[in-house]
Amino acid sequence: MKRFLKVILILAAVFGVAGLGLTAGGAAMGATMGDVSVLDHGITQVLRVLDHEDSWEVEDSEEDMDEQEDDFQAAAESAVTEKGVLADSADSSAYTKVYEASAVSDLFCDLRYEELVLKTWNEDKVQVKVSGKDHNRIQISNNNGSLRIASNQKVRNRSIEIFCPENLSFQKIKLQMGAGTIELDGDFKAEQMEVNVGAGTIENSSSLDIKEADFTVGVGTADISELQVENLKGSCGMGDMELTLTGKATEYNYELKCGLGNLEVDDSLETSITSGNKQITNEGATKNIKLDCGMGNVQVEFEED
Repeated sequence: MKRFLKVILILAAVFGVAGLGLTAGGAAMGATMGDVSVLDHGITQVLRVLDHEDSWEVEDSEEDMDEQEDDFQAAAESAVTEKGVLADSADSSAYTKVYEASAVSDLFCDLRYEELVLKTWNEDKVQVKVSGKDHNRIQISNNNGSLRIASNQKVRNRSIEIFCPENLSFQKIKLQMGAGTIELDGDFKAEQMEVNVGAGTIENSSSLDIKEADFTVGVGTADISELQVENLKGSCGMGDMELTLTGKATEYNYELKCGLGNLEVDDSLETSITSGNKQITNEGATKNIKLDCGMGNVQVEFEED
């Protein structure tokens, strides 16, 4: 027992000396107590993301898990049979299901590891195609024009394609992805758009016309281009966020906050911060951008500059 206590005391002394050394080194490099709070902010963002991930990892008994999955699958099936809003044309041999809904104004997706692709087509209805062995475990419902798609399993190799009318203007699009991928393939328009990718990715290949946009990245990646927006919020933990906006940088006012990461706004503004806060007000600007970078990388560019 005494030997064990002696080892613990020696380790404590070693870590104490190491801590003092790191503190002295940080001070020598110009670190301040303000940087400590900034670091804490960045770590808090990351822990929030990891806590969300850990909430998926809670291990219940096998019986409880089976019961939860059965309940979820029953709810997924009843969303079709009871509501009568979605048309089911399942092909069990190919592990696919297709749902259709009309008069959709809002789109909400809460997914885990799936591959989500949003596309446009020349039909006047929204179609959702789920592919994968466990396609029945995707819950889909359409209530008063609000189309909701959710999953509760960490199933890989499952894809979801959503086909939207080319002229459809959404009231709100909300996409939440754990560690999967989101691809926007087509031109989309919405009053509000909210995207949260924990350890996943999101990218687009065409234009986005959004009045109010909010992008959140944990340890994942967001690569958005051709973004026309009036009010933009972006929050990045340890991941990467690259946004390319239409228009000019001087059309916006800025509220910027960075922990120990790197935040850059268009070269024309010569704005790059690695810690602290910064506000920029441009004369005549009516649009707003608010960016918060923890320990990751955020870069904003403009097409017309």
